Amino acid sequence: MQANEKPVGLPAILAEFGGDIEKAIEGWRKTADEHPNHVDPLLNLQILFNAAGREAEAYEASNRQLAIDPRDPRVLFNRGWHVIHRGRLTEGFRLLDHGRAIGTYGNAAPAQDALRWSGEDLRGKTLLLQLEAGLGDEIINFRFHRSFAALGAKVVVACHKSLMKLFDHQAGVAGVVDREFAHAVAFDHFVQGMSAPGMLGLTVPTLPGEKYIDANGALKTNWDEFLSTKTSGSRKPRVALRWAGNPKFEHQQYRKFPAELVLRLTTKANVDFFSLQRDNDVTALPTGVIDLQSELVTWDDTAAAIANMDLVITSCTSIAHLSGAMGIETWVIVPVLPYYIWSLPGDTSPWYPRVRLFRQLRFGTWEDAAGKLRRALDEKFPG
Repeated sequence: MQANEKPVGLPAILAEFGGDIEKAIEGWRKTADEHPNHVDPLLNLQILFNAAGREAEAYEASNRQLAIDPRDPRVLFNRGWHVIHRGRLTEGFRLLDHGRAIGTYGNAAPAQDALRWSGEDLRGKTLLLQLEAGLGDEIINFRFHRSFAALGAKVVVACHKSLMKLFDHQAGVAGVVDREFAHAVAFDHFVQGMSAPGMLGLTVPTLPGEKYIDANGALKTNWDEFLSTKTSGSRKPRVALRWAGNPKFEHQQYRKFPAELVLRLTTKANVDFFSLQRDNDVTALPTGVIDLQSELVTWDDTAAAIANMDLVITSCTSIAHLSGAMGIETWVIVPVLPYYIWSLPGDTSPWYPRVRLFRQLRFGTWEDAAGKLRRALDEKFPG
């Protein structure tokens, strides 16, 4: 290990130590101590401490980084998570803005900084809300179209092309455009999605967590009829399952819940289970679990299917955010190092009032979360 090596992400850091997180921590702690004026080993150490659930030590590593180089965008971006974890949303999201300098979100600004909204009166103005990062992030931050509409703006949403149809029929949206062509839209001001909470000055109590996505009404009815043909007898509670998300996400292997632990839940005879897993990590399903992957062609299909569920159980995926945004009861299985919207302590989230969190307690094992999940399911659907 060299002190000036750039942080390379958790998978590569662990691979260097055979996947042993404690050995990796000790290795990078030694390097950081040997090179007290270098930020890079401390960045790696911070990642490892967070992954191991040792947030206080990770925060101390952040403090040491800040003392060495208070302008390094990597230091400031990583610090944003810790600030949000402490409940300071506005400050935390302004720190996350530094992620753009290191290419975290993948989108260039759609126009010159002069058009970036900075608190101007929006009445009678067109505001472009440019969503960014992953599909889950786009769904999370889509909610803020309502906040800007309430300030008098005509809100045009720029998003991934796969989400355009779903977003276009939501209340308060004046128009939708493929985010790749956001620069071609006429607008008075723009806000990038990950910046919206900071720009709006949001706090935990003022965070808009109410339902903000509806399924297409006719499609919802069609899906209800379709799901009924897949089951027999009287209408049982419907539970949807999803255990893995986008494999391109850097830490996906640490946040996906093992399929076998999810599928253990499906032995309950008084519940109809449906799999929403598609594209990757698809596995053989137990008898009685209904596979919907071939029917989930668009996000409108997925929203309509979710709208007909009594409960969605999922790992930290875009499905969790869509279900939460629709106001459907959702149980999210969260890794030791949680995504920023799950970073506040506890088993609930101000981002989605009907979401319940089941947290991994120790890096590398999910048995505690699986046991808690099973007990909760038995309590909800006894018998």
